[in-house]
Amino acid sequence: LLIRRDALETVGLLDEDYYLYSEDADYCLRASRAGFTLLYAPEARVYHKVSASTGGAYNWRKWVQRYRSLFRLVRKHTSPLTWPLFFVNVAWELVSLPINALLQTRRLPKVGAREE
Repeated sequence: LLIRRDALETVGLLDEDYYLYSEDADYCLRASRAGFTLLYAPEARVYHKVSASTGGAYNWRKWVQRYRSLFRLVRKHTSPLTWPLFFVNVAWELVSLPINALLQTRRLPKVGAREE
């Protein structure tokens, strides 16, 4: 995320109430509402050797923190009428994540298997 100085002076800093995740989306929404043009560079790449904030491996704590931050974003930038949709999405992920993990595990090749 690259931020121009005049945007920092107008919009302010990243919201520190987002412990992890969604602070960049929040900033972009605030900057856009303040009249700044947002640009996206799809060819840009950032490589992390390891996730310094969360240690790399996906776990339930990361999932909880991700959705806590997303709900903060939803509360901050949308109408309360849309909040139930957020919870439907979370419930769907709670159901679908273990199922998808099981299905992906079954598709993995066995050790020593040869491609034909």
